[in-house]
Amino acid sequence: MKDLKISHKIFLLSGSILIVFSLVVAWMYLDAKRNYVQARRNEIKHVVESAWGVLDYYAGLAESKQLDSEAAKKQAIEAVRSLRFDVDNYYWINDFQPRMVMHPFSQELVGQDLSEYRDPQGKALFVEMAELCRRQGQGFIEYVWHKPGSTMPVGKVSFVKRLPQWNWIVGAGVYTDDIERNLAKVFYTTLGIFCALLLGVIVVTLIVSRQIAVPLGQAVEAMERLGNGNFDVHLGMTRRDEIGRMANAIDACVGNLRKLFETIRSM
Repeated sequence: MKDLKISHKIFLLSGSILIVFSLVVAWMYLDAKRNYVQARRNEIKHVVESAWGVLDYYAGLAESKQLDSEAAKKQAIEAVRSLRFDVDNYYWINDFQPRMVMHPFSQELVGQDLSEYRDPQGKALFVEMAELCRRQGQGFIEYVWHKPGSTMPVGKVSFVKRLPQWNWIVGAGVYTDDIERNLAKVFYTTLGIFCALLLGVIVVTLIVSRQIAVPLGQAVEAMERLGNGNFDVHLGMTRRDEIGRMANAIDACVGNLRKLFETIRSM
């Protein structure tokens, strides 16, 4: 390590800094990814709780006899059917049989027994939703579902919550490709910034290395020539840093030696 050239040491130092910086950037990205995914899950939970509040309101009207139970259910269904979040994301309602009570797009599922319904990966998602809500009242579930406008099923993460008055389950979710698309934007933005900084560090390192290693090498070469008895040395550096001061000292030393030898010869 101590025998390396100055230029190599500069590049080694810069490389070490870049490695540390890369690790920091990678950690920041992974942390941002984790926070973004958690924020999206929290958002789903909050929007489902809002829809649950609508259902709970109508269930309360039925309990207080302000509305007939069937009328309250019908109005609750229509209210939730029209709700949207993130432009086109929707809600659905199923019960614990499980049977679809309301779905704004898959009308063929409404009223159907979903106990044997499985996603393309074989998950009995509605059975798992019912078990989840029966066990803890609410929670997240991941599965694959047909996305409107897409020709292939897409991964989805949903939050479901039980309405105990009617034993309904209201749920909503976001497609994972939407999450991945937004994360890709963050990734490529981060990568672009990192590459720009990397290029800047490389350019600065090259400039600094050239400004230090080259003149320092000239000064060392001059001293080696002096050590070999060659006084035909003149660096003539105008810089005022330590290297410039060393070069001027070498030039002054050479000048004084020349004067000394001339004096000796003239005696």
